[in-house]
Amino acid sequence: MMATYSFNRIAIEYIHSIGDTSKKQVTDLVKDELVELIRRLKSKMICLEETIQHLMNDLTRSNERNSDLHVPHVSKYQATVPKQQSTSDLLDSQNSSRKPVKKKAKIHHHLLICDSLGSAIVPSDLSSPSSTTQIRTLHNKTINGATRAINNWEFDSLIKSADTITFIVGTNNLDEEPPDHAIEKMKILLDVTNKFYPRKKITVCKIPYRSKQSYRTNDIMKDVKKFNDGIDTLLFDYDNVTTFDMRLKKNMLYDGIHMNDTGYDHVIPKLRQHLEHLITSQN
Repeated sequence: MMATYSFNRIAIEYIHSIGDTSKKQVTDLVKDELVELIRRLKSKMICLEETIQHLMNDLTRSNERNSDLHVPHVSKYQATVPKQQSTSDLLDSQNSSRKPVKKKAKIHHHLLICDSLGSAIVPSDLSSPSSTTQIRTLHNKTINGATRAINNWEFDSLIKSADTITFIVGTNNLDEEPPDHAIEKMKILLDVTNKFYPRKKITVCKIPYRSKQSYRTNDIMKDVKKFNDGIDTLLFDYDNVTTFDMRLKKNMLYDGIHMNDTGYDHVIPKLRQHLEHLITSQN
């Protein structure tokens, strides 16, 4: 039962607190003393309200805990009343009936930024139940075109949501310039990407085999090897960059550069495995 405080009781407590009780009566209190009396009354009421609130909170929590317990329902049509279960039995019953909650698996996102060599890849062929893949083909299908796209925030939302970024560029550069220049441009691309999007897992695809020669040189594969060796050297400057080698052969190309169905079937499983490895190594 909650305590109550009468005005008379508080007045008497106040009179006792000021000393000589024979000279003071409740009706004889002066204004200042009456104000003090009311102040004390208000203070006790506040304390009482706080006590009531605490009790109500305790009661609410108790009801919530009790409602979590599974109490078997007894139909009014049952002839007998089942034996009352103990609290431990109820908890055991509740725990045994609960199914473990499966943690929702995180969906990882891959982004491929490529020239025409990667434009034929179907995103769903690189996706899985735990990952999705987006592919964007550059307007300017060169390394410097990729750098310009990053600088201009062309793929900003996709890159921000991606766990990995894969660049398939460079083939067109070797048609226009020596490998040393292309390597330097690749370093600029990696620096810009890391500046705007740090901590992303980046893959640089090595330039694959091609049988079609360039107007710039009669031994294009010599330049391809020099470029790929230079990319391997670049890896020492970054801890978030790796390479992927398509390992194409002559019979996997339909025009001396681009993949045919055989080349596609050869590359896709290896590239999917590479992307999955990036995620597992990241975790």
